[in-house]
Amino acid sequence: MTSPRPLDPHLLARLPQNPKTLQALGVLTPDGSPTLAGALCLAHHQTREHPAHWLHVLRYTSGLAEHSARPGPPLEETWLGPPITQAIDDLAAELALASPLPGRDPEPSRLLFTELLVNAVGHRSYAEPHLQRSVEVRRFTDRVIIASPGALPTQVRLKDGAIEGRWSRNPELMGILGLLGVAHQQGRGHAWARRLAPLLGYRFSCDSSEDEVRAMLTADAALIVGADPRLRATERRQHIPDDVRERSVMRVLGDGFPRTAKQLSKTLDMPGSTVRAVLRRLLAKGLVDRQAASPRSPKQAYRARTPTAQD
Repeated sequence: MTSPRPLDPHLLARLPQNPKTLQALGVLTPDGSPTLAGALCLAHHQTREHPAHWLHVLRYTSGLAEHSARPGPPLEETWLGPPITQAIDDLAAELALASPLPGRDPEPSRLLFTELLVNAVGHRSYAEPHLQRSVEVRRFTDRVIIASPGALPTQVRLKDGAIEGRWSRNPELMGILGLLGVAHQQGRGHAWARRLAPLLGYRFSCDSSEDEVRAMLTADAALIVGADPRLRATERRQHIPDDVRERSVMRVLGDGFPRTAKQLSKTLDMPGSTVRAVLRRLLAKGLVDRQAASPRSPKQAYRARTPTAQD
């Protein structure tokens, strides 16, 4: 792959939607995947004039079965704009609050939706005839469908409603999304989402056609661990994977401001004992620093570790 020429930060506002022109400008490779320069533009400078780089949200007032029987226009349509990291974060938070248990521990649901949205944006096809299409999020009252333009790549396969195999159609773009803190490429993706979804009250499935790959989350509160409502939240928390909790804490600490375990517990609606256990793991991994004179100080706070030259 040849080195792309430097791009004007606002170039996408003027780009024609012609693959050959985009290739000549160093935005797309001949096979239709973004170059490094193109990935930077997609992550930071999307425009509505180039809608393939946007998230298109359709909100319906019925369940999927009811809509299929009596199709109608969505109640609301939204185009989410740049930067893509903010668009993904905002949409994931919105979808999490509309989960089967709204207002109760929404952070794991937000991470679940973030993972699926990142996969849809990062692994979609930017080749013709899909270049001019957007990642489409269809929100019904009983489920959410995230549709990514392009057929399933031949390097992976669909088995029992889930994608098997690891392969990136747009490695440059996924690398940029990783550097921006929204993509986590080790042990993530649909396999991770499939394990987490039932703990949050969702059935997860995936299917594909020649036009798009669809990830579907169907609300089913009966899946949530524990039958007694008084025990359900506690039991569910005990089954949430450790890495989900760690990512939740790191996201809050990512703004650089120190926080105590009590403050993190309140922000994340997470038991104090769980927060302290997560902080111990993060300290051991060198991802956070303790801001106190001693480990037993009553006023100890934690902040995300700033990488050094040795790192």
